[in-house]
Amino acid sequence: MKPHNDQIRLSQMIDFAEKSQNFAKGRTREDFENDAMFRYALIYIIQTLGEAASKISRETRDSNQQIPWRNMTATRNILVHEFDGIDNDVVWQVIADKIPELLVQLKQVKLNAE
Repeated sequence: MKPHNDQIRLSQMIDFAEKSQNFAKGRTREDFENDAMFRYALIYIIQTLGEAASKISRETRDSNQQIPWRNMTATRNILVHEFDGIDNDVVWQVIADKIPELLVQLKQVKLNAE
């Protein structure tokens, strides 16, 4: 994949990560459990992040190993293919703990690549 395409994908990933944080702002783990629309929206965002991560070039992934590209793709695959066994605690942890850190990293990678 060309670096230009990586820039587009990184921008998309940043956008989705920011959306997840905006959706979750002021919401609780209980809200996540009790509000199906909220839960499915966040699960979709994680799936989309994983799909976009799988489209990032090998060169960009290799030069930015601080980002868990493989974990993101694996998480996407679990959410899509093992949807009946989704662990809501893990999904909430990704939204609450992992994506804020990922967002900072993605912004830095995009800035460095410009």
